[in-house]
Amino acid sequence: MVALTIRHDRLDSFWFTLMHEVAHLVLGHEGDRIEDLDGDAGGNMEEMEADALAADWLVPNELVSGFASRVAPFFSRRAIWSFASTIGRHPAIALGRLQHDGIVSQAHLRGSIPGVRRMLDPFMDVVEPVISIERVPQGAAVAEPAAVYDPEGTVLGWLRDHPGWNSPAAVKDSLNLDRSTWNRLIRTLVAIGQVERTGEKRGTKYRAADYSRF
Repeated sequence: MVALTIRHDRLDSFWFTLMHEVAHLVLGHEGDRIEDLDGDAGGNMEEMEADALAADWLVPNELVSGFASRVAPFFSRRAIWSFASTIGRHPAIALGRLQHDGIVSQAHLRGSIPGVRRMLDPFMDVVEPVISIERVPQGAAVAEPAAVYDPEGTVLGWLRDHPGWNSPAAVKDSLNLDRSTWNRLIRTLVAIGQVERTGEKRGTKYRAADYSRF
């Protein structure tokens, strides 16, 4: 059994941690273990083996080396996002690997790495149950848990369902978004490369990014 925390609320950290634990299983490492989230392998051979296998699973070593040699020292957002697309990984995973290996600084495009807590909330254990089964009268109906609202995902989904360039008004009116909410969501989506923009001021339009073009 593998149990993860969301202490480091980063998409790249989540996937590396999960792959690291799976690597322990694949490599046949036995026994219980609790990982030090703030430390490194520290000379522990099993930890170093799991680190290496997890990293290679997510972004193969030879591909990282090849990309770095081609692009250095200009690791632009477009270059990293295009690289991630060619290897079938989320851009945050590729960026996180480059940061971890010291190819780019930890601060480079850091704001482009999304968190995962909101996406995982429906699947996370909590200290106290939402409903105590013992207190529910026999025959009483129990409400289904409400679906978690994903505002960025809703905007991105709408843009994917409406190919081509779309005006902010078309998206806001369709999704009933106020201006401040729209501005916050679209800034995030553009920053992480999920949405592209064209034009300026009143002529600005948006569309879902198509990585297959790179």
